[in-house]
Amino acid sequence: MDRPHDRPAGARRRPPAATPSLGPQTLLLHPAGTMTPVDTSASLRFSSLARLLAAEARRHGLAVPGFRSPPRLAGVDRTIRWTGEGTCMVSVRVRGREVADVIADLVEGVLVANRLTGQAAEGWRLALRSALAQLDAQAA
Repeated sequence: MDRPHDRPAGARRRPPAATPSLGPQTLLLHPAGTMTPVDTSASLRFSSLARLLAAEARRHGLAVPGFRSPPRLAGVDRTIRWTGEGTCMVSVRVRGREVADVIADLVEGVLVANRLTGQAAEGWRLALRSALAQLDAQAA
């Protein structure tokens, strides 16, 4: 640490090391691998859709899973992982996909979290997709 009380009396603080500029093609190195640039517009859209869907599901008394992106498993569009407490985490790939496909995966996650099947699932699927499309159009 380089706090004033950690330095000997009369010692001056070292100037910070020069940091390279982060241009558009710069890759950041991280102990776990290389960090790639994030498509912020897609990430923000995903966050917004997840929040809108969660609010709509809660309004109807449905359980709301956790949402994240991307899935840990490479090469898949959606994963659903159950936790020990009986809740689930829905992971959806956003990059390179149509918004309608992302919405469909988010809605399916809510249906799975509530263990809905058959006609009940179909009714909720239509209702949640419709509500999400309307809310998303209003927000845009």
